[in-house]
Amino acid sequence: MALENDVEMSRTQLRKRIKEVLKNDTVMAGDGHLNLHSDQPRPLPAETVAAVQERILVALSAAQIAELDEAQVREIVRIVLLYIAMPNRGKAKKPQPKPQKAKPKKHKNKTEKKQNFEPSESGRRKITQRQPVIQVTIKKARNFHYPRDLPSGGDL
Repeated sequence: MALENDVEMSRTQLRKRIKEVLKNDTVMAGDGHLNLHSDQPRPLPAETVAAVQERILVALSAAQIAELDEAQVREIVRIVLLYIAMPNRGKAKKPQPKPQKAKPKKHKNKTEKKQNFEPSESGRRKITQRQPVIQVTIKKARNFHYPRDLPSGGDL
């Protein structure tokens, strides 16, 4: 693992240091972000990737980062450059359509039905029979209550 000021660095810390150095490299756009220069071909050729890896190794050793695992640093740089050089990376995406509100359903007015009433052939309204009304009465099962002093044991 890499050491910075005699303190061991994690893989994440090493990746952050590599990206900081890579932002200032010549293949980048120079805006302080991980964006390739517009003149660079996509995907990057292997020669360009190898040259960038060498420059990163030199810059990290100059930044007093000791005991670098060279293969690990080269792999991190290769993956970062591969991701940066992806086609359509950084281009604006098409805006997604916003969901539209559901339109309320129109309820038919009762007045319209009355206005559109057409009499039948005989000129009279059809008379329909009314439904019979059924009346239900509910009776209690018992018309007395048990006294409260008896134990609740049910019917005797």
